[in-house]
Amino acid sequence: EEVGGDGFSSQRLVVKLESKQQQQLSSKLKKIKPAPKAAPIGAANQAESSVVYLGRVPYGFFEEEMREYFTQFGVVRRLRLSRNKKTGKSKHYAFIEFEHPEVASIVAETHDKMLIADRAVSCALVPAHKIHPELFKGADKPFRKINWKAAAKKASKTKRTPQKEKARVKGLVKREQVKRKKLQEVGIELEFAGYEGLRDARQPKRKRLDAEEAE
Repeated sequence: EEVGGDGFSSQRLVVKLESKQQQQLSSKLKKIKPAPKAAPIGAANQAESSVVYLGRVPYGFFEEEMREYFTQFGVVRRLRLSRNKKTGKSKHYAFIEFEHPEVASIVAETHDKMLIADRAVSCALVPAHKIHPELFKGADKPFRKINWKAAAKKASKTKRTPQKEKARVKGLVKREQVKRKKLQEVGIELEFAGYEGLRDARQPKRKRLDAEEAE
């Protein structure tokens, strides 16, 4: 059963580390010294990145599951699972920002090619200079599914203004002219007037006044 744009609640994954992996991670995480003061979100130490890229994310491993899983390694500041803007379905890659760069580095190192639900995920540290300012735009916000069908139906019923109609026809004529030119290059001539003829037929004809009428 689908729940909004969040995926399928009945197919959520529960991901756990094997005992050996858990021991290795715990050993590395214990060596990390706590920072005296946390840097502001997204601006921490520019020389070290605290953002991890996670690719080939299996279906069912959504934001809630990711946050719950990765929080066991350290504080997760932000998390964004890329989703389709129209359907809300997962695009199977995500970005996770940790509080400490050391934690991000260890997570990236230990999780690359790791099997999650029979799928070898790809995990890598995102270089600080490659982190886009809007990388986490919309992160931690529930996806709002848009009814595109209803929006298109409403738009089709809305009466266009003369300016919008003129712009629409202009675009149609321009695209058609490009197609006609390409066809002419291969020796094909179209005999029908097309959008350009329709546009000319719609334009009101100016009446020519006789000299007497003009006076």
